[in-house]
Amino acid sequence: MTNPARQMRRRAEAAARRELARAGSGNRLQRKHDANRGGRRFYHGTTAVLADVIRSEGLRPGRDGRCYLTDSRYMAGRYASWATALAATVDHSWLPTSDVGKRAAAMGGLVAVIVHCRLPPSVVVHEEHGSSCPPLPWESTAVDGTAFFVAQPIEPSMLPNFELQAMPEFEDAATLDLVRRESELIAATFRRNHAPTDAHAPSAASDFKRDIPEPSDLIAAVIAGSPNADSAYHGVDHWRGVAAAGARILEAGCPADPAVVFMFSLLHDAQRHSEGRDPDHGRRAADLLRSLSGVHRLGEAQLDVLQRALVDHDRGLTSDDLTIGACWDADRLTLGRVGVTPRAELLSTAAGRALLDTPDRIPAGEACDWPWVVFRYQLSQAVQRLEVPVPT
Repeated sequence: MTNPARQMRRRAEAAARRELARAGSGNRLQRKHDANRGGRRFYHGTTAVLADVIRSEGLRPGRDGRCYLTDSRYMAGRYASWATALAATVDHSWLPTSDVGKRAAAMGGLVAVIVHCRLPPSVVVHEEHGSSCPPLPWESTAVDGTAFFVAQPIEPSMLPNFELQAMPEFEDAATLDLVRRESELIAATFRRNHAPTDAHAPSAASDFKRDIPEPSDLIAAVIAGSPNADSAYHGVDHWRGVAAAGARILEAGCPADPAVVFMFSLLHDAQRHSEGRDPDHGRRAADLLRSLSGVHRLGEAQLDVLQRALVDHDRGLTSDDLTIGACWDADRLTLGRVGVTPRAELLSTAAGRALLDTPDRIPAGEACDWPWVVFRYQLSQAVQRLEVPVPT
């Protein structure tokens, strides 16, 4: 065991003793105190990258429709530690936007975050039975704890404090490798007991960084091969808007293939010859895809799904295939740019239909840049990995 690992274990053991000392009547007094103040106190453990988003947008339900919490600050710290280590195994850049994100970035290294939640009585809180936190790298078993969930978003106004903790213990390469292997084992062996938001999820795990190692090269290649990249209605700004909508669909819990959704956003209108009716532009986009093999690493199954999404995207269809559905929903959610309101019955995914009620969460293409969009896709990949089920 490395010295940092020993330090982490001593810190965890000390926190456990303090937590046990506060148990029983102390917790009952705290709950009474919280009730008198008009709210109930809970905690959510996460990593700095996700806390940066939570600070601005609040806690949003995962793919099973739930936001998970604990009434134990110690358990929240364990979840935060594990999530931070797991997020560190996902290779992505980070562009902090909130005060919490900027504070974490200024600290340098890996930073875990305990989010303090104060929920009003109107928020229904359910207890999650049989909950546990995955073992840290030097532990052999998971640690049981009481967890709760709410089946609705938790708004930023309900999150009064973000507690940041540097985690040098997890910057050791061997420790991170243990975390990576542990997370892959958990994900391969267990499934959540709760029904997912959508059915027909992709059968094979996707990896955005593996499938699109250099997004800027892919973007440049599509622009170079497009006759209408400067189009006001179907050009680069529109492609970027569709990509942003696709990222929001993924973040809302739709387990579609992020690399396919991203490439669809780039390609679907890249071969238009006119702003009006052009029934063959989807097929031409599929033809362009075949010339881009040097700037992506999609497999044959992914390419087949992407080609079907491209060819049929303008025919007013819906799809039971989550990835195709996410592609088409992302395109239709941008119809507001031409004064058209998307129709719920023409959206294929539950995540897409939910975004109809919060259109302000989808930025216009001209209001964001490609690095931001790419980051959101990488973030959605990290979220999918952080939502692996936990053995009990």
